[in-house]
Amino acid sequence: MRAVALIVLVACAACRESTSPVNPTPPPPPAQAASVTQTLSGSVFEVIPGGRVPAPEIPLVAVVVTEAECAPPCTSKHIWGSEATTSGADGRYQFPPLPPGPVIVLANSRPHQQVCGAARAAGVKTDVDVEITSSANPQPSPTMPPLRVSGQIYETTPSGRVGLAGASIGLEWLAQDSLFITVTADRNGRYSLCGIPASAQIAFWTIKTGYNDTYVWHEFTADTSVDIELTRK
Repeated sequence: MRAVALIVLVACAACRESTSPVNPTPPPPPAQAASVTQTLSGSVFEVIPGGRVPAPEIPLVAVVVTEAECAPPCTSKHIWGSEATTSGADGRYQFPPLPPGPVIVLANSRPHQQVCGAARAAGVKTDVDVEITSSANPQPSPTMPPLRVSGQIYETTPSGRVGLAGASIGLEWLAQDSLFITVTADRNGRYSLCGIPASAQIAFWTIKTGYNDTYVWHEFTADTSVDIELTRK
């Protein structure tokens, strides 16, 4: 058991005659505590062939990282739970007040997948827009916000490299088990990601039934390509 040392400071009262004026100037009032909350709002758009449209009634989750015990890559960070909301008829959303810190916004709609990462750094007050697309017929973002990462998930066979259809990649940023975005590879194992934070540690967690998972950290400063090899169990 860790010992806790208690240091007791004993002040000497009235050790000498006071020289304070009879009517001293009152001390200044205590400084007002800084705001402990942040607001977060934006719009949800569904990407369809040829463009995007406002997406109503889409459940959203905000995750805020309030304190880190170690610099990434690491596996021990404090995450302030999450807060949920739903987009309105015009696709707009607004979360209840959130604690300070960088925040990730995740769409939580089973028929859809998120197109790009959606996040805001600590102290920034801009809106965060979220793009989703049909999981059955996914479409790329018409804007493809930076930073962009693409590549192929594959296995090596006696005949050479073979793309793995349906493999999933979950990206983690800020903290382990705090997914930033999840995408599914196409029939050739190809995937595309956008809205990736630059100059930050990003974990790629790649999964496919019947194969060994991989968990690898990357850091990007520009658009790039990352191929991921999986091996059979």
